[in-house]
Amino acid sequence: MKTRVGVILLILCLWGGSLLYAMSNDVKIVVNNTEQSSKAVLIDGKVYVPLSQLTNEQQVMLNWDEEQSKLNIYKPNVHLTTLSAKGAFGNVPKGTHSISVLAQVDNLKTDISDLKITITTPQNKEKLIQSLDARGSKTNFWFLTDTTEYNFDKTGNYYVRLYMKPTFSKEWFLVSEKQIIAE
Repeated sequence: MKTRVGVILLILCLWGGSLLYAMSNDVKIVVNNTEQSSKAVLIDGKVYVPLSQLTNEQQVMLNWDEEQSKLNIYKPNVHLTTLSAKGAFGNVPKGTHSISVLAQVDNLKTDISDLKITITTPQNKEKLIQSLDARGSKTNFWFLTDTTEYNFDKTGNYYVRLYMKPTFSKEWFLVSEKQIIAE
């Protein structure tokens, strides 16, 4: 009898899974003209997107509260300005330059323990510009990195990124990105 019930349950599970798969369609996710590795699913005319895939693209911090079955999404407002001795810049000639980054943060609705600012080359190599112990940060603050020498040795797009580590996680979340074009 137990074997028969087990077989029936297995058949029902397989049938239900096959039916759900047949009713769904994979949907490509494209962010700023770049196709993402994860796929969304179309079920009954609604698109379901994996939030974990979009944390960097949407620049949010996610916290799953299992006890309350609640997903908290935090989206601070972060502006990055790249500075040289001549002022703010977005384009730069190839070569070594003294740079700093000004970060302005507001609407921060969760506590963070750390933040870091990095720069990424066109070959996707990331270098730390500066990190900061951010415990006790307010909902609105400004942060200016120390001036550093950086070699824009290749033409192309470089990215200055600000990451936050909320106190509820050991994970870094990208919350802002600024593009610099080296010519």
